[in-house]
Amino acid sequence: MNAFKEGLKLGFMFQFIIGPICFFLLQVSIKDGFIVALWGSIGVSIGDGIFIILAILGLGTIFEKFQKLKQISCFIGMLILSLYGLYIIFGALMQDFGTKETLKVSLHSFKALFYGLIITLSNPITILYWSSSFAINLASRKEKGSKKEIYLLGFGAFITTPIFLIVWVGFGAYFGKLIPQSFMPYIQGSIGVLLIYYGIKTYLKVRK
Repeated sequence: MNAFKEGLKLGFMFQFIIGPICFFLLQVSIKDGFIVALWGSIGVSIGDGIFIILAILGLGTIFEKFQKLKQISCFIGMLILSLYGLYIIFGALMQDFGTKETLKVSLHSFKALFYGLIITLSNPITILYWSSSFAINLASRKEKGSKKEIYLLGFGAFITTPIFLIVWVGFGAYFGKLIPQSFMPYIQGSIGVLLIYYGIKTYLKVRK
């Protein structure tokens, strides 16, 4: 159980690093409500689960050894985040100008799940975090970690994603009801800008 608890610690440490996933789900919960954002959270959880499994299998070291591959992955991730950010900004502008059907930014359940999964997988930095965190944690143990301990560590880290995100989207959905409709385009646009900024910042950081 110690490995599971350590996984929980690592997971919650990662969850409190506010990044594009949080901005994405905040935007969905404010705009479309709790249920749709919950589906987005499921997509994010699946993506995190995939990265954790890959980290356990040791595939994160591939990105560490081949910097060019990491740069290409981050460039693709930057494009995905930037395009989605522009999508949100353009939708906010259309709302602001009173356009009704020109562009619908509202995400329905399965679409939210898909976006959550894609945005999560577009950030290869995640697998590097899990790989390095697991390696440091296991190396710090007096005895060599068994497969059971590694799996418990991974499961503990994984379970923090849905727990944290359910609370997060609940927060967004609740406060979304309190926000006047006239402010919605500005909030949507701001989140779009943050997504673009985060994508570019991450790519430039990896290129250094």
